Amino acid sequence: MNTFEQLKQFILSEMAMSHIYQPVMLMRLLRDGGYGTAREIAADILSRDQSQLEYYEEIVKKMPGKVLTQNRGITEKSGEGYRLKGYTDLTSEQRAVLLSLCEQRIHLYEEKRKGDHWSHRRRNRRPVPGSVRSEEHTS
Repeated sequence: MNTFEQLKQFILSEMAMSHIYQPVMLMRLLRDGGYGTAREIAADILSRDQSQLEYYEEIVKKMPGKVLTQNRGITEKSGEGYRLKGYTDLTSEQRAVLLSLCEQRIHLYEEKRKGDHWSHRRRNRRPVPGSVRSEEHTS
């Protein structure tokens, strides 16, 4: 049996589905020359995680959406999304410079915090003991 027939049979008849992980991984490998990193596959799975998308949609509305739209007037609400005011006035070179500046700001932020800005989201983090929490609130 050739590779196509083996994969087809596996996908149609043998794949045990406890989640979407296997087909998502196979899709990545099929699209990218037969290889994908664990991070790329994880990003593909994450892109399908509706709970995470909904969580970050709320973050966008409450934080950058509010700041850039209401507080700064840089963006405007447009239906379910946001529109950058004056976008059509920017040249492709100006957009490239601005994108680079944003990347630099992210890099500096991450460097300053040594990656700890995501630590609250990690599964293996140690919780703060109750005694330490209560000490902080009483001082």
